[in-house]
Amino acid sequence: MKKAVFKTLRIVCTICICTVVGYTQTTDIKDVQQAKQKLILGTDVSKWLNAIVHTISVASTNNQSPTAKAVYDYIQSLSYLATVSTTARLTGAGTSGSPLDIAQQGAATGQVLTWNGSAWVPSSATVASKTYEEFGSVTGTTITPADPLPAVDRAWRINLFRTGVRMQYLKDFTVSGSNIILTLPAAAEAFMLIIEN
Repeated sequence: MKKAVFKTLRIVCTICICTVVGYTQTTDIKDVQQAKQKLILGTDVSKWLNAIVHTISVASTNNQSPTAKAVYDYIQSLSYLATVSTTARLTGAGTSGSPLDIAQQGAATGQVLTWNGSAWVPSSATVASKTYEEFGSVTGTTITPADPLPAVDRAWRINLFRTGVRMQYLKDFTVSGSNIILTLPAAAEAFMLIIEN
């Protein structure tokens, strides 16, 4: 009899322990889920929510998620978007009815604003021009163009093509005075020179 009571007691205790352990936390995957204490999203159990709040305040915690309206209302209450500070270089209030724009700053029709090192000032627009020169058969390392070569910004202003392939300044050629010096000598090859003025 004692064995039967002991066996029954052991079964009852095992069921009680399993029941307590089994119901401390439930995990389920559903499209809609209601959590009584906290909601864990994903697999990281240290990241959880316990409330959706409609107002952001000093009392808000990291485990509360504000609604989009709460975020909007909070940003509006800070007045960051209500005022825009501008200088005389800009016009407008920064609103949909009066958007920000570049001020005229004394520029006349056809002029553009250019930076003089300390301020934007009106100046006449210059139109870039190009000069083209073809060299039918070049042999050796020196090309002497008819037009003068620019002294500055040579990497983009001097465009030299060797049999249709663009060459790189300081890698494939250099400039010495009014001559173009090729790194590799040409052997009766065609060249095209385009100078950006």
